[in-house]
Amino acid sequence: MTAGHGMVPSRSRDTFGIGYFLYNFSDDLENAAEPLARYRDEEAVEIFYNLALTPWLRITADLQIIDPVTVASDTAVVTALRANVAF
Repeated sequence: MTAGHGMVPSRSRDTFGIGYFLYNFSDDLENAAEPLARYRDEEAVEIFYNLALTPWLRITADLQIIDPVTVASDTAVVTALRANVAF
């Protein structure tokens, strides 16, 4: 995971980040589970940008791409948009 502030020089209160994970299953575990279902390593990446519009209003956009553990499952794409109002 990495994150930062002020990607754009004039927007020093904005924040951003990117993260990645990998669940690496052993071959023995994958082979043992094969009679029940076919498994593989699972991995995902997440990216967000938090826009500080005012001192009291922030908007965050988020994107996650997940390659799931079960072979029968498709890659998932999750998007989100969040508003944070502080008063």
